[in-house]
Amino acid sequence: RLDHMASALQVLYRYQMANPHVVMSIQNQTNYLSMLSPKEHTIDVNERYPYVSLFPFNGPVSGLTLKGFKYETDYETLEMGMTKFTSNEPLASVCTISFHDGICLMVRSSDA
Repeated sequence: RLDHMASALQVLYRYQMANPHVVMSIQNQTNYLSMLSPKEHTIDVNERYPYVSLFPFNGPVSGLTLKGFKYETDYETLEMGMTKFTSNEPLASVCTISFHDGICLMVRSSDA
């Protein structure tokens, strides 16, 4: 149910903000969701979850830079309601996601 998913995202956000040094996620066979805080994050190519989507969770995300992806970007602002950063694909062995402000919901997913 979508209401339960929305509730789970709120809980993930709350616990991640309270425990910033612990990596927390929600995952199943086709999705891996996590909250990213402002800094540089590295991710690798993952055959199980080949697509990466990014969404602002608590207001705008600023200074968003993506390196090693099919669609790279430098210092963009990701605002509520934007879909520009949906279904990107990591291409390099190590990819980076960095930003200066905001909280970003990262969804890694597959078509399976």
